[in-house]
Amino acid sequence: MNRKKKRSTAEHSVRRERARALTAQGVDLHGRGDLVGAERAYREALRLDPANPLLLHYLGLIAAQKGSFKEAERLIAKAITREPANVEALRNLGKVRLTSGNPQAAEEVLRKALQFAPDDPPTLTVLGATLSALGQHEPAVSTLRTAAEKAPEDPETLNYLGVALASLNRHQEARDAFLKALKVAPGFGDALLNLGEAHLVLGEHQATERLARSALQGASGHPRLLDLLARALAASGKPAAALEAARHAVAARPEDLQLRFNLAVTLQEAGEWAEAEALYKSLVKQKPSFAAAWANLGAILHKQDRVEEALPALRRALELEPQHLQARLNLANALEQASRLDEAEEQLRLGLRQAPDHPGLLILAAKLERRAGRPEAAVELLSRSLPTEISPVLRQDWLYEQGRNLDRVGLYREAFSAFTKANELAAKDAPALLEGQDLTRDMIARNSDCFSREWVASWRPLAPPRESPIFLVGFPRSGTTLLHHILAGHSRLQVLEEVEALDAARRFLEADGGSYPHLLADLTHEDAEAARQIYWEKARAVLKPEPGRRMVDKLPLNLLHIGLAHRLWPQAPIIFLVRHPYDVCLSAFMQHFDINDAMANFLSLEEAGDLYDRVMRLFTRYEESLPLPLLSLRYEDLLQDFEGEVGRLLEGLGLEWEEGVRNFAATARGRSRINTPSYSQVTEGLYQRAVYRWENYQELLGPLQVRLGLWTQRFGYV
Repeated sequence: MNRKKKRSTAEHSVRRERARALTAQGVDLHGRGDLVGAERAYREALRLDPANPLLLHYLGLIAAQKGSFKEAERLIAKAITREPANVEALRNLGKVRLTSGNPQAAEEVLRKALQFAPDDPPTLTVLGATLSALGQHEPAVSTLRTAAEKAPEDPETLNYLGVALASLNRHQEARDAFLKALKVAPGFGDALLNLGEAHLVLGEHQATERLARSALQGASGHPRLLDLLARALAASGKPAAALEAARHAVAARPEDLQLRFNLAVTLQEAGEWAEAEALYKSLVKQKPSFAAAWANLGAILHKQDRVEEALPALRRALELEPQHLQARLNLANALEQASRLDEAEEQLRLGLRQAPDHPGLLILAAKLERRAGRPEAAVELLSRSLPTEISPVLRQDWLYEQGRNLDRVGLYREAFSAFTKANELAAKDAPALLEGQDLTRDMIARNSDCFSREWVASWRPLAPPRESPIFLVGFPRSGTTLLHHILAGHSRLQVLEEVEALDAARRFLEADGGSYPHLLADLTHEDAEAARQIYWEKARAVLKPEPGRRMVDKLPLNLLHIGLAHRLWPQAPIIFLVRHPYDVCLSAFMQHFDINDAMANFLSLEEAGDLYDRVMRLFTRYEESLPLPLLSLRYEDLLQDFEGEVGRLLEGLGLEWEEGVRNFAATARGRSRINTPSYSQVTEGLYQRAVYRWENYQELLGPLQVRLGLWTQRFGYV
């Protein structure tokens, strides 16, 4: 060898050694999280050893960690061209493609890696995650189980397995997989968060709350943990605490769209619809492809009776993501509640094609069968075993719908059992909401203790109001929705449905620190006018006034605040609708209400009967204390003598008979949404099946018969 060649060989050897040293330095820095230092070392090593595929691979990993996925893919692909059988590089290229949103290309390269190493557990794990991202959840579970058998202590594999199982609604198995992952790696954040999600879906809200609070002790202010805690609190019926945690999560990471989306969901569940709607709209404006935000925007618009705005939002969600099952279900439910049954059937058909065993779709199918007059078919649909992997809310929906149809076909004991189970689940699911029972009873007691003829005689005189509403009240399930649509058919009336405008006036008066209802005695003209203004603003935000039409305020349990209504509008007519006490309590027990302070009393017959007794005793006190412009009628009489009873009511309101009042079913069908559980019944016309329904359940109504005997006599049912 000549001297020049020897020198060249020696220089090459020195460069190689220097490159190896720099590579080792880069690996050390990389392992310690110093990406800048590692990249500098790798690039210097690559300058000395340009053909080294390992360095290209490592630089690609750094690019991926920095979020530069195109550059990462270019570098790792270049490394693979120089070393085609490098399984690790092929696997990491698959990871990069998966992370950058290209699972199809990821699957291709991962399967190539498995040709060289068919049993490589890490590659099987990434392939399983990729199949899950492609919606191929069964193959994903199979692949991940194989990887877990070969590497049972790998937490990443167990976590991905849990995710795939959850996608198949196998949440108990998913929970077990996440627990195994955390047993191996207690600090594995993704598995911890996913375990919390599994607990939530399984209705284990307290377990989720404990998990999140425990993790937050070591990671105070962590936005994802705060978000998890917020959703656990919301599911446990603690809306104020849930909102606080959700707001903290967003404040910690305001750029995170998912956290903002979850805050909107929490607001929606807490009834803060305006803020939730605004947040959903900001999300779809910032990210027009956010299908879930479009779906929830549609749902919240529908909840506010704005179906013509809701339907385009729901359809947009499905345009963006045709497989978005919740959007499909929301759209189908909106169409069903709007009585657009053919369109609802079409959406149901599409949904069942995608998920034939989805509980929400089966419940809707049963509703449509019932509304088509085929309750036997509905019973058959829901007679299968209740799915074990089903959320508590859907489990309640299933049981309530099952009960309704069993009642229709005359299986009364079975129906009663279904309603009992549904109500027990509702009570268990949100125990904090049951505290509202005491709030309602306390309000009844405060009014009852205060009102007397002597106290009313001491009231400071007030100037008369410029205009007065008409109040339509009664115990829930007394037929107020039917009467609402009868009155709405009159050209001189318009009906405000289920808006807490009177309660808004009460809260305004209490805001200055006064004790309600004691403050009514010394009410000034200015405060009374301000309270009336609050009332009208709340009402007219929902129902735009029309010239020549008087507003009927229909909210059954305004019955509790008739004293306030009379104080502000002493000439306001009060329509008091009565139905057999056993029937209203039984019907309330059979309904799936949104639980609030009052509705929490309907989860047992005993509580329903107790509330009825308290409410009617209060109303009796109002009658004895106040000169009420009262118009009373009975639901059963309305069905027996429609023209006579409605004519008498209209006469009491100073109105003439109009044939439009007969068309109440068409009036109801013409509405986009009816905000009560009676929405499907009022569109049918007059029917007799609910009259004296209690007789079918007589053997089961012992608690009611003891408590309500006084009222059956008082209202003429004996």
